[in-house]
Order: sequence, then structure tokens, then C-alpha cells
Amino acid sequence: MSSSATLITPDQPRSALPDLRTNKGFVYLGTKRLIDVVASAVGLVVVLPVFIGIAAAIKWHSPGPVLYGSTRIGRGMVPFRMWKFRTMVPDADKLGSSVTTDGDPRVTPLGRVLRRSKLDELPSLWNVLVGDMTLVGPRPETAAWVKHYTQEMTRVLETRPGITDLAQILFRHEERMLKGAVVDEGQYLAVMRWKVALQAEYLRRRSLLADQKVLLHTFLAILDREPDVELERLVACASARDDDGLPMLLRRRAEMVWGPDAGADVSTG
Repeated sequence: MSSSATLITPDQPRSALPDLRTNKGFVYLGTKRLIDVVASAVGLVVVLPVFIGIAAAIKWHSPGPVLYGSTRIGRGMVPFRMWKFRTMVPDADKLGSSVTTDGDPRVTPLGRVLRRSKLDELPSLWNVLVGDMTLVGPRPETAAWVKHYTQEMTRVLETRPGITDLAQILFRHEERMLKGAVVDEGQYLAVMRWKVALQAEYLRRRSLLADQKVLLHTFLAILDREPDVELERLVACASARDDDGLPMLLRRRAEMVWGPDAGADVSTG
């Protein structure tokens, strides 16, 4: 697929979207699952000392459990518990929105460090190992936000959710973008629709090469501390936009990740 391919949006007619239930790509799917199992198993063993250190630090700095299990909607609309290191005060989900914004008082000081470095995501390797998730795939949402999906948007739920995807890369500074103590639901819904459009594009293009590109750019994104001023401006006015398409800025950023030789496998994983 060439780099000039048009990115799809969640509200395009069903015929314009790939059939995610096709049996094509069996070798890709099998290889992808094998990579998930080996990488997550090795990763859990290798980072065990880091796990122990982070767990001890969490217990030292804040009362409450070390891990936090967030209920997310997985493949086939089946809910599952996605595990992370706890970065917020106990019972934080009862004290505010499921969306965390910049300066959220529920986030602990240590939690801010874990979130910035993405170390809080390490326990999700267990989800990959047991098959709830994959390394690269559409990032799962909570039921409260999935209920806002259109019929077309729910098609990204026909595949196994991932730890990282293109939307995670582009919106790596999302908490800073979503400023304010109270979440602007209209703003977040607009951003969520953009994310799903990017996830659908991944499913249309996915291949082992595309997965490698996403993992590489995820690593680079973790190291990137510079604010994305252009994207912050776009998100700031997200709720005021009256079009449902994917903004040109996100189209350009997506093509920078895919490049001219992106894959085109669309089978379900």
C-alpha cells in the first residue's frame, strides 16, 4: 500500500471498511500470537527485578494495592481486567472520571513518574501472555466510553486489543492535552473517535512489518518529552469541530509512522 492511501474514518459506509472476520492471514496471526507469547513470557522474567522495585516503591509511598485492574472491553465485546501498577490513590475510580487529565490530584507523585515512563504498563504483559491482549493492537476502552461507539466503531472490537497502537503513539501526551480538573466529555469523545479511526487504519494495514514500526515508534515516543504543540491545539478545539473525519494533521502524522511500504493484512487476531 502506498503512502498516499486515504485513512478511513469510523463513520464511513461498512463496505469501505475491511472485513475483519476474514480467514486470510493465518500465518500472520499465528506468528503474531507466537511473538506475543514469547515476548511477554521473556519480558515478565527479565523485568522481574523492576517489578519488585516498583512494587516496593508503591507500597512505601502510598497505602493500597500494588496493582490496579481496570475493566476494559476486549475482543468480541467481552470485558476483561487489564492490569497496571497502581498510580493513583486507592478507590480513585470512585472519586472522579475514568479519564485522567493533567494535574489530576488522584495521581500520586510516584504515579506521575510511572505514567510518564510507561512503566505502569508492565503488568499488562500478563494480559498478553494469557491472550487477553496483544503487544500491538487497538487500545481497549472502558465500557462507559465504548457505549458511545457507533456501529462502525465497534468493528475494532472484533480483534484482540493491544498494549500499544498508533493512537497511543500520537496521543502520548494526552493527559497534558486534556487540561482541566473536569473532563470535557465532548472533547474526549472527539479524540476517542479519532483514535478509533487510527485503530481501524492499523487493522486495514497490519502486518508483521507494521507491528515492528508501531513498537519502534512506541519506544521513541516514550523517550520524547517535547510537547506536540500542533496536536495540543487540535485537541483543545476538538469539541468545537463539526466534522466527523480524521483531521489532516493526524493523517500526516500517521503516514510518518506507516511509511510507503505498510502492510495490508486485515484478518482478525
